Amino acid sequence: MSQPPEGSTPVTPMWHRVVGSRGLQLLAGFVLLGWALGQWLEAAGGAEAWGERLGVLGPVFLVPAQSLAAFTPLLGEVIAVANAALYGFWGGSSISFAAWLLAAWVQYGIARRTARDFDFDATHARLPTWMQRFPIDHPLFLIGVRLPLGGPIVNTAAGAFGVSLWRHTWCAAIGIAPRAMFFSALASGLPG
Repeated sequence: MSQPPEGSTPVTPMWHRVVGSRGLQLLAGFVLLGWALGQWLEAAGGAEAWGERLGVLGPVFLVPAQSLAAFTPLLGEVIAVANAALYGFWGGSSISFAAWLLAAWVQYGIARRTARDFDFDATHARLPTWMQRFPIDHPLFLIGVRLPLGGPIVNTAAGAFGVSLWRHTWCAAIGIAPRAMFFSALASGLPG
């Protein structure tokens, strides 16, 4: 086995970096917790049943539950519909908005942490030229990509490539608002 030249830093194999990444460990934990929450909610009668049981304190449970559910496919949307069924269009939209914004911050934070374990600047340099020309911190990316592809992709890209938290937050808020209102409209009907 050859030794690296003196004074150079040995290259850590990718699988060591993946397994040892605190950010990826956090992500795996959130995904598992979101899945467990979905199983528990289903066994307990669903998010709507829990919201009814908790009454006025329902949003205190539903906001973190929906934020955690955002790490799993479709469960966050199911809770958004339950929010609207329980609290009407504006109440459900507000609860879902708060939950998805909280999830955006957590996903952003996990990506920022994970970026320390990997060289994302080198990854960005290997993207196709047309993609490199479109800056990840541009509002068109942070808002526009969120609508068709979903928040986790944008939240992860923003955190990994160092977009400021303030820019990420206001762009996420603009992109989340129509989604929250859409799912509330599905459950409660359009406000009239």
